[in-house]
Amino acid sequence: MKDAIDVAVNKIEELGIGIRKVNYKMRDAAFSRQRYWGEPFPIKWIDGIAHPLDESELPLTLPHVDKYGPG
Repeated sequence: MKDAIDVAVNKIEELGIGIRKVNYKMRDAAFSRQRYWGEPFPIKWIDGIAHPLDESELPLTLPHVDKYGPG
């Protein structure tokens, strides 16, 4: 199948009616799609090691941030 696709794309390029292009398709990950920085898993870091929060520590209240953005 790949050989047939290569032949077809090469012919299209020769005729000048198209170009070869790679389209990346993201697969659904079931999480981290609705939030800017991902799903807020209740994790705390102690000495560089991630530890899950105990249910008695929930709900976790995040600190106030004036502006959200990249970087």
